[in-house]
Amino acid sequence: HKTWYKGRMERTQAEALLTQQPILAGKYLIRDRIVKDEKIGFTVSFLDLDKRPQHVIAREFGPWVMIKDSNLKFWSINALVDYFSKNNIMPNVKLTMVCKDGAHFPSSGQDLLTVELNESYPYEDGDLRIVLLKGFKFH
Repeated sequence: HKTWYKGRMERTQAEALLTQQPILAGKYLIRDRIVKDEKIGFTVSFLDLDKRPQHVIAREFGPWVMIKDSNLKFWSINALVDYFSKNNIMPNVKLTMVCKDGAHFPSSGQDLLTVELNESYPYEDGDLRIVLLKGFKFH
């Protein structure tokens, strides 16, 4: 269980948690996306530069996790979090601080979880950009 994962949580609950002190751009959490009592993916909820809550939908398609209206594909939700802690999820905003039930943890690859990466393979396939992180070992 990762500190950023909240499971089933309503949008208003996520926004209330994100807007507790400290209120910083890049503070985030991951929650299940539920429609009519069925889990259909994840939502990345975070604060933008103006410290307003934003929500990005991620869906699972076979072995991939994909961001809605994006050409990015990830091997796992862990890979998505790692990618957006180093790259912008929206202009000038990276996922920088994990929001956990009133406790807040700075994030940078190793702070989220202990991971050993053998190799990282960016792959271009026409209009589709795939980010593969191979060799995950969780401790």
